[in-house]
Amino acid sequence: FPDFMIYTASNSKGDRVNFGVFGVTIPSNPKDFVHYDDIFNESVRAYNEASENSDFVVGLTHVSVEQDKEIARRIPDIPLIMGGHEHYNMIEQVGKSVIAKADANVVSLYVHTLTYDPATKNLRVDSELVPVTDKYSSKPEVQAAVDKWNKILDQNLKTVLDDPYEVVYHAVVPLDGTDTASRSEQTNLGTILGKSMSLAYDDKPDGAFSNGGGIRIDDRLSGDITGKDVFRILPFGGSVLLVDMKGKLLREVLDYGLNASGTGAYLQRYNIDQNPRGEWLVKGQPLDDSKTYSVAVNDFLMLGLDIPFLTKDNPGVLKIYTPKENEIAGDLRKSIIHYFKSGGK
Repeated sequence: FPDFMIYTASNSKGDRVNFGVFGVTIPSNPKDFVHYDDIFNESVRAYNEASENSDFVVGLTHVSVEQDKEIARRIPDIPLIMGGHEHYNMIEQVGKSVIAKADANVVSLYVHTLTYDPATKNLRVDSELVPVTDKYSSKPEVQAAVDKWNKILDQNLKTVLDDPYEVVYHAVVPLDGTDTASRSEQTNLGTILGKSMSLAYDDKPDGAFSNGGGIRIDDRLSGDITGKDVFRILPFGGSVLLVDMKGKLLREVLDYGLNASGTGAYLQRYNIDQNPRGEWLVKGQPLDDSKTYSVAVNDFLMLGLDIPFLTKDNPGVLKIYTPKENEIAGDLRKSIIHYFKSGGK
């Protein structure tokens, strides 16, 4: 992909305006075969290069709002940053720069109207948050693209599930998979996820936890739930590791997750709670720093991307069991489907 694009718009008088768009994104889940540069330095570079042939330049980003604000501080003349990442709508102002983000999962979108006067070179930005409802019909070309990718999705689901549309659970009480809850409090869906991870190892672990940011559906599920719905909840999948770690490290991990409330690093837990004094309990007993605990952990968390010190190289990590692909623990989605189909046993 190019670092920036330049587009041309014109009015009925034949006046023309060139505007540039550059983009940066967070280096989430980095790979060895990809080169990553500093998002702030690259934003400034791309903005400056695009400005050479543009009347104005805007940003299209997928970074945190604090990073968007820093970009705006480094590029004080940027009029608009169209952002993402936080999953809920917001609009911020840094100097004369507008930072706008709509809700995730096409719940809403921002419509930005940019009015440029070629004579004065003045640019006005008007931003409106618009809910996406059924009153807006899909364009045929958009629906064709959706149908194409749904077909690809179904083909891929069938490599994991015999029947992605089989009902695996009936939720009488809605399961809370909303982003806000998953990233800030223990939810009933988070408890089910943790329990299914533990049951993948016959409920032998002392506890289980996963990053709340891995729950992506941003919705409450009730009634019949299919295998496909489970993939909507946990699209990233991954395996369930069995990790032996010292109590001191476990405490540090739990404290980090608690302090990360509002982010994807907040932990959804099973058999790990706090008493009224805020002390950590594992299976109802006070956490002992000197004790070794066996915990079920999703493999993503052990990469150190959400909790920087939680890696296989941490001296507090004593042993890691990685399941085979055909084991229930080999896929997080399989573990929760197994839990649902077995009636939670």
